[in-house]
Amino acid sequence: MSAPRSRRLLLVAALVWIQATAAQETPSFSGTWVLNAPRSDEFQVKAEELTTEINERLRKRRAKRFEDYNRDRKQGQFSSQQAATMRMMHEDARSLSWELDDDLTAMLEGKSIRIYQSNLCAVLYDKKLKRLVSINPKGRSVSRTRNPVANDSVGRSVAFFEDGGLVIDTDLNGGDRLIERFVLGEDGAQMTLDVEYRRRDLGRSLKFTRYFVRE
Repeated sequence: MSAPRSRRLLLVAALVWIQATAAQETPSFSGTWVLNAPRSDEFQVKAEELTTEINERLRKRRAKRFEDYNRDRKQGQFSSQQAATMRMMHEDARSLSWELDDDLTAMLEGKSIRIYQSNLCAVLYDKKLKRLVSINPKGRSVSRTRNPVANDSVGRSVAFFEDGGLVIDTDLNGGDRLIERFVLGEDGAQMTLDVEYRRRDLGRSLKFTRYFVRE
């Protein structure tokens, strides 16, 4: 066998191996997935837990400030206006609304997800909301603001594979941020969806996990 032909065969074999490896590393999420409710976190329950945590931290902070206020008041270092402000802070309890619009309700509380994955990835949430995203082969390198691969009623998104999972990272139109990470189980019949919902007004993230089975 001549050297040029041998090199060509080696090149072809290398290309086939690269393509086969890439195929193995790119899981297929195509299909209909039904929520395993008993295993899954509930959005509103996790939201209430985070609200309780935030209010507890605020309560401790207010208590500390009120102690300082009482000490300084006894020493005559507080004006009446400052005293009124501190009393209001001490009595106030933060009320957080976690009301979702229809799109986010389908995404965060829906009972099913249907995915069609090819060059583009179509995701149908709860048989109501359809999103079409292009999976970026370069991963996180694409800017959501300059080169979004989806820009719809939900927001501006990038989608990419990372550590075997499919990530859809969205800047929501209201200013918050939503990160969805889909991961297949070893048998391909189960899927985990890790969700991170970051509230701009709180500077905090609500994280929860939902489990699905292939229909």
